[in-house]
Amino acid sequence: MRERKERTEETRESTNNDVDEDEKKKIVMSALHNSIWLFAMNFYSTLVVCVFYLFSWETVASFTLSVSLTVYLYNNFRDDSSWDGGGLSWTLLSFAIITPMSSSIGMAFGRREAALRAIAALRSTAYNIYSAHAIWDWRSPSHTSAKPT
Repeated sequence: MRERKERTEETRESTNNDVDEDEKKKIVMSALHNSIWLFAMNFYSTLVVCVFYLFSWETVASFTLSVSLTVYLYNNFRDDSSWDGGGLSWTLLSFAIITPMSSSIGMAFGRREAALRAIAALRSTAYNIYSAHAIWDWRSPSHTSAKPT
């Protein structure tokens, strides 16, 4: 066992010494290329997750309402120096604030409930496997190989 360990260490040392500068440069360049590739794939997967899981009709509707009302009010009352924003309905303002907050809270609770269900399923499966191995009678004659009579 000791001889094998020594041979392994000698092999590692010899391979480390055999790597020349050109190979080191190739390794560094491939690592840089891989990091750029990984960044691109990570960015793509982030966009996919955002599109499929974060954007809903409520999000799009509240975003559209918020932006369109802001642009509308800005364009209509830009030149009126006496306007202080008092014409804005508090109902619309509260709707623009409350709707995104309530939908994000609802989505967060939905994700939490799904995660808790998954954890409960994992825990019960692990417990069942543990119980099966703990209760199993390994020394029972019915579980040993059949003996010819």
